Amino acid sequence: MITVRAVALLALLAAAAAAQDAPADAAPAPAAPAAWTRVDLATRAPPLIDEETAKKLFAGVRSGKRQKWDPLSLQCLKENTDLTFKWEEHAGGVVTMKTNNLGLRRDTDTNPIKSCVRVFVAGDSHTDGLVNNSESFCTLCENRLNAQNDGKRYEVLNAGIGGAGPHVYLGMLRRALFMQPDVFVAVLYVGNDFMDALFVQDWFSHRQGTKLSYEQYQKPLDDALKKWKETSLVGNSFNQAYRYKMVPDEEPIALAEVVATFDSMAKICADNKIRFVIGVIPTKYDVDENDGPRSAEIMADLGLQPKDMDVNVRLRTGFDKAMREHGATVLDPTDEMKSSQTQFYWLRDHHLDVDGNTFYADKLYELLQPLLKDVPMPAAAPAKGGK
Repeated sequence: MITVRAVALLALLAAAAAAQDAPADAAPAPAAPAAWTRVDLATRAPPLIDEETAKKLFAGVRSGKRQKWDPLSLQCLKENTDLTFKWEEHAGGVVTMKTNNLGLRRDTDTNPIKSCVRVFVAGDSHTDGLVNNSESFCTLCENRLNAQNDGKRYEVLNAGIGGAGPHVYLGMLRRALFMQPDVFVAVLYVGNDFMDALFVQDWFSHRQGTKLSYEQYQKPLDDALKKWKETSLVGNSFNQAYRYKMVPDEEPIALAEVVATFDSMAKICADNKIRFVIGVIPTKYDVDENDGPRSAEIMADLGLQPKDMDVNVRLRTGFDKAMREHGATVLDPTDEMKSSQTQFYWLRDHHLDVDGNTFYADKLYELLQPLLKDVPMPAAAPAKGGK
């Protein structure tokens, strides 16, 4: 069933929403949603799904260009891929998305046997990165750690996957245990991870949510996706807000699901003596102001008002508060990003750009540097033939 923490969170959210939004003569708020049986993927043995199901759930697995089915993490990046494509906003005009022998976003191969201080990072397409590997926040953070010259060597391994969500991050942690990371960083993208988490949970739990007709819900979204050719533009900044405008009762359920999933990651890390860090990446809409007219047009296409976009702020602050109360270390640089004059996202599709990755690398380094001070280098493996 839903965890005690999740039930409490649902009740608090419902009470807060009722107090804030209800007029004086409003009818009583509807009862909280009936309890439903939540499936905890952290306790399930693989395969969690089969390959055909993965193709139905994840567009990247369906296309097969970069992603594939994984029995534990649901999906992952393929090994040794090298995809270069035009990207006019990039100073070089192109971006190369390359994976190594383990399907990590890295130009060099990774030895699964740990020989240095190891940080493992999971996230969605913002972590995967619409930048070259050398420009990703994982690589830049690794470079800063190694530049300390403190007698230790560091790896910050980028296991981000485009189109992933919290349950994939959980699975990537379980996959990574044999690599013995010292720190596991799960990076939440505010703009669609809540929606993604509930989508996956609904498949496992068979939760019966609100049903809307094609004309009511899907047609306006399909029309917007056709009009705005960069489908990830709509998905990155507007789709989740549209979903919870149309189906508002799902907002607290999605928040509770994400909190429960990150709690599962925290427990696995604690059980395996891994330090757990949560990263948060906000939407471009919430921190950058250089795409106002186009954003307003997309919102109009979806029938969204500025107040409807506040759902991402509510979800982010609710998540931050819950995870900190649960004892997690949370990196959320939203306020600093909002106050900066730097533009952190590509205009083309609202993913973190090179400056955004550089900024996030600095923030992650500032958090990890003191956290890793007392982490020793792994003991050297004995030489061949040694005792």
